[in-house]
Amino acid sequence: MTAGDGYAYLLKHVAAGDVDRRMATSLTAHYAASGYPAGRWLGRGLSGLGNGQLTAGSEVTEEQMAALFGRAEDPITGTTLGEPYRIYKSPSQSTAEQVRAIDPGLPSALRDLETERIRNAAARQKTKHAVAGFDLTFSPVKSVSALWDRATTPTDPRHRRL
Repeated sequence: MTAGDGYAYLLKHVAAGDVDRRMATSLTAHYAASGYPAGRWLGRGLSGLGNGQLTAGSEVTEEQMAALFGRAEDPITGTTLGEPYRIYKSPSQSTAEQVRAIDPGLPSALRDLETERIRNAAARQKTKHAVAGFDLTFSPVKSVSALWDRATTPTDPRHRRL
């Protein structure tokens, strides 16, 4: 996840429990929910956040995600955690700076060649972003579901036909 607003896609699904927040009220949200449940705080480092105010299993709020993943801040106190996320220049900013730094005394043809070289080099480079975290998703192959289905008995309420 990129720093800044890279966590925003999580808000749409994980933090909202897949509820369409435009259509659901707090009274009807659980009926409209599907997919993933809301995110929960877990882990050994939890005690170091929020002056002990965060408890394992408590729901992650949008504001907490914005602080932690967006700004590298404690989700409760707002204190910066470690170093602030690095801010990288966009390729267009970097290219413009390099072009402005070309010696103005060069003949026009050489300036044009150098400008083209700078632009070509920038086109081959990937844009750099600070990384706030990693989101890993694991999906078992269909055979795992089939094995689970066969392992349950027909009287088991989880049993279903494929």
